[in-house]
Amino acid sequence: MSDEPELDKMKFELMENWKELSNEVANFRGKKIKEAGLSFHSLLIVNHLYKQPGTTQSDLSELMSVSKPTTSSLVDTLVRKNLLTRKTDESDRRKITLHLTEEGTALVNSIRNDVILSFRKMLSTLSKEEIGILNSVFRKIRESIGNFED
Repeated sequence: MSDEPELDKMKFELMENWKELSNEVANFRGKKIKEAGLSFHSLLIVNHLYKQPGTTQSDLSELMSVSKPTTSSLVDTLVRKNLLTRKTDESDRRKITLHLTEEGTALVNSIRNDVILSFRKMLSTLSKEEIGILNSVFRKIRESIGNFED
């Protein structure tokens, strides 16, 4: 007798659980974004600038796959909110780079801390071994993603 029907049932349950968990995390993140007064794309911008200060608007347009006018509008809003500044590049006066203000950095740190605390709460019911197993499984899934094209 084959275990395939049982394995298929387990895979389906895993897929449904993964989908529900992803939705719940996205809803939580959406709530935090809204509380911060940001849009999803604005959050992408401030997060990116947190990691890579000095990025240009063109780079952000490519990163988010949105038009340059859309990016310009988003950046204008973030400048008005005093979350980022535009600076002229010393070596090329035509190049404008973007940088978080102290207020922008504080906002990103606050959101990141909220996410870390939430993840700690979510994972608090898991043992060290279970967390190790999850890490191993996620790593294996991520590695297999590259094989989808084959």
